[in-house]
Amino acid sequence: MTIVNLPGGWVDLRAITGRDENQIAEADTSGTLIGALTLIDRLLVGRDGALIQPGEAARLTSAARDRLLCAIYQQIYGE
Repeated sequence: MTIVNLPGGWVDLRAITGRDENQIAEADTSGTLIGALTLIDRLLVGRDGALIQPGEAARLTSAARDRLLCAIYQQIYGE
């Protein structure tokens, strides 16, 4: 699991799996934002004190969302 610090708090992400990656690959370009939010929601781990819980990714600011997507990218490809 990966703790990601965001403005106003933190979240916990589980490791991405091949199944998660396949769902990204199947997304069309018209649903990119929805696909990103869906991916974040899938990877969020519900923890007391976290900024958001699974299913709440749409509440993120664009900067926080991008920071989480960067953390997911680093899980897959490294820094």
